[in-house]
Amino acid sequence: MEITNAQLRDNTLSLTLKPPYADAQKLIYKFKPGSYELAAVREKKRSLDANKYLWKLVTTIAQAVGISAEDVYRRAVREYGVCETIKVHYKAVNEFSRIWESRGIAWFTELADLEGDYRTMLVYSGSSCYNTGDMSRLIDGVIQDARNLEIETLTERELSLLLDAWKKEGTNN
Repeated sequence: MEITNAQLRDNTLSLTLKPPYADAQKLIYKFKPGSYELAAVREKKRSLDANKYLWKLVTTIAQAVGISAEDVYRRAVREYGVCETIKVHYKAVNEFSRIWESRGIAWFTELADLEGDYRTMLVYSGSSCYNTGDMSRLIDGVIQDARNLEIETLTERELSLLLDAWKKEGTNN
């Protein structure tokens, strides 16, 4: 099912769905109280080769500038990665951040704005959940950073072959 909007008011979650509604109807008929995890359905996933190449560049940049690879990676995710904007009640900000950031190195939050009892937060996701387009944008940014530091990168042809491999692999991790 495709969700076009979500709102939380007074402990009630309201979802706006795009037709058809068959999946929602199945969920309602089979619903049992309990804990659930909602996850977005992603496009094609990035390849392990893409991830290896990203970390090779991140590590080389880290060595060149004298900081940790994790710090380079977080900076790259902040600049080129996936970020969502959400509103969170001020009482829930710390707990939400703690849970979100427990997911991995580049899963982090930043406060962006204050509106009454709500805080606008920037919520970043690590590359483990990126699709091909997300990963391509992240790697392109890291490649540019590496080139700015005069670090050798793949040639345009090699990059093109890597992108072709992503497209052919489809849903491979």
